[in-house]
Amino acid sequence: MESQEKYIKDVTDRYIYQVIKRLPVSQREDIRKELAGLIEDMLAERSPNPGREDIDAVLTELGRPSELADKYRDVKQHLIGPEYFSLYIFVLKIVMGATALGMAIAMAVGFATAPPENIGVGIGEFISSMVMALVQAFAWLTLGFALVERYNTKKIKFPDEHWKPSDLPPVPLEKETIKRSDPIAAMVFTLLVMILFNVAPQIFSVYVPGDTLTVVPIFDLSHWSETVVVFNFVFALSLAKEFIRLLFGRYNMKLAVGISVVNVLSLATSIALLTSPATWNPDLASTLTSIHAFGMASDFNLAYYLDLFVKVLVGLVILGCIVDTVTVFARAVKFSVSEKTLT
Repeated sequence: MESQEKYIKDVTDRYIYQVIKRLPVSQREDIRKELAGLIEDMLAERSPNPGREDIDAVLTELGRPSELADKYRDVKQHLIGPEYFSLYIFVLKIVMGATALGMAIAMAVGFATAPPENIGVGIGEFISSMVMALVQAFAWLTLGFALVERYNTKKIKFPDEHWKPSDLPPVPLEKETIKRSDPIAAMVFTLLVMILFNVAPQIFSVYVPGDTLTVVPIFDLSHWSETVVVFNFVFALSLAKEFIRLLFGRYNMKLAVGISVVNVLSLATSIALLTSPATWNPDLASTLTSIHAFGMASDFNLAYYLDLFVKVLVGLVILGCIVDTVTVFARAVKFSVSEKTLT
């Protein structure tokens, strides 16, 4: 008897979760209570002591969770559905704000280091660059969420027309879910840095105070149009990794494999980028030494320490990728039991 009651409660919770997760957040609690009451009444009508067959029959009569959710919201098709729409609007506000801030910082630094000859032309360029950046941020974010909506692997897919309540996946535990705020924060930060790299790479410079401020770029800006393409690929991989986390929403082996593949690509590209002489300003050490920046002697071997810095940076990138991959696999193994269905 206890086993029957446990099965009824478990499969009911699974069914209700699969319905309400497709609905707007503001409606979920009310519909959860309404649906729980409806299922309880339907069970009572079938039998005073309902069992497995009764709850299976009730849930089958109610229909697939996705179809019942459609009836509640009276919507069949959408670019970004209710499950992600509130999150999409929230992220969109943050991304648009971060994009505007990044552009403002980049253009301000650009005007400070290389003032435009004509103020009107400078303002026009600023406005056009701002609009272009905002449009691109909106387009890429919308495309990303649309892909998440379209290919979300969390959606239940039954092999044929005759689905069974026992096919329902378990309700995920809180500790095995990925907080949406984590990938969102990472995406916003990555996007902000990406904007600065593309619009104002000169901001990444060594600023030497004196009678006049001396600005020495860290990167080789003479080949920047080629270098930034590789940087953008690394940034795109970082954004893709966070979208994968957002897509799955919980730790499992598919997530771990996806993250690992992206980490391998990102690591290989990052190492090639950081160790390439074309990335760094070849005159950085000699320029800083010649102007005695920060009190350096003219015979100080700054080039040696800059080379050491690059090696340490590569080591940190490798360590970061290893830690991220091991962590996600460890959690996937730990929570893999939650992937099991009812038997």
